[in-house]
Amino acid sequence: GYTANLTHPYLNPPFFKVSNPHHWNGIIFYTYSKLKENLEKIFNNGKDVAAHANGDAAIQLLLQVIEDIIFESKVVPTKVRIEHCTLIRNDQIDKLYRINR
Repeated sequence: GYTANLTHPYLNPPFFKVSNPHHWNGIIFYTYSKLKENLEKIFNNGKDVAAHANGDAAIQLLLQVIEDIIFESKVVPTKVRIEHCTLIRNDQIDKLYRINR
């Protein structure tokens, strides 16, 4: 538990797992640049994307990378699916809808 990457720190942080639980926002595995590099390869090969993004901050990173790829390279992904898409915000739902149209 407590792995969803959130915009705001957890209200009940995992005191047993981290050194500074009052600022625990969860875990993020990819940097912006590494995620962009991987997704560009996938999009350029015409493949669908199924990405694991748990928490609103992780979802925001994923959506920002996808929007930047579309804007910069004009590559349009075929389909983007977010696995474990928990704690998604309404504005992110709208972005995901626009990306998949």
